[in-house]
Amino acid sequence: MDKYYIGILPELNFRFLVANCSNTIQEIIDKQGLKYSSADIVAKTTLGAFFLAAMVKDDANVSIQLEGNGEVERVLAYSDKYGKLRAVAHKKEVVASMSDPTLGIGTGVIKVNRWRGSTHDRQSLTELVDDSFENNLLQYIYQSEQVPSYLHTYLGNQDAKALVGGFIFQALPEATVEEKKLMQEKVQVFFAGIDAFFQGDLQETFSKLPETLDTELQVLQEGTPQYNCVCDMEKIKRIVRSMGREEADSIIQDVGKVELTCEFCVKKFSLDAEEVHLLFM
Repeated sequence: MDKYYIGILPELNFRFLVANCSNTIQEIIDKQGLKYSSADIVAKTTLGAFFLAAMVKDDANVSIQLEGNGEVERVLAYSDKYGKLRAVAHKKEVVASMSDPTLGIGTGVIKVNRWRGSTHDRQSLTELVDDSFENNLLQYIYQSEQVPSYLHTYLGNQDAKALVGGFIFQALPEATVEEKKLMQEKVQVFFAGIDAFFQGDLQETFSKLPETLDTELQVLQEGTPQYNCVCDMEKIKRIVRSMGREEADSIIQDVGKVELTCEFCVKKFSLDAEEVHLLFM
């Protein structure tokens, strides 16, 4: 079962998030029909969106959009504070070169949007460089938030299913220089052998974390990540209204209905001529 824990290391004044999102991201991969590098970069971007959404005090919704010059071209992932996830890739079956650290997205820009409730809070843009997703995300955090952070993502597979998990540690405002230095030393050792952490039961391995890091640990929140697409007929109707009556009527004349497909869950919505007519009354 997918699981996440959010908490603090009080002796070091750091907060953390550890998550296993394997089943949820496998659902995204299946719905999108993703393979190879396309699946990998979507998995990492989705996990990154969860990192950003969960590591703030207030309820927040976050999107990460990668726009690059590589074959994948574009990836978009959403998460809220509780790990409700969805994502999409423009190209579904890209096989990136083994020497390509970007997993096929290339270089370009990272766009991060934040919402509080239905209110758009802010957008931040940073350069997407020829490096791993993790290092690009750390660079975004450093430039936009100036918070010392350490993160790791794990991708694997078991019985033809994705294994996807990750850690992020972030300094609290009261963390001293000495505490940050000590945390860096602990993280370097911990991340060196972290892959085994996500190959078993997360709850069992998580219970060993205080011993592994040699520090006290307090859990503040735990839960289960899940796939969450927010499409519905009312949103589809708003899209059709935004087309304008002339364009909608033109589509009705050509094909007899207006049909739209959600880019995230690939669910199809259809409005017939009468339903379109009522929209514009």
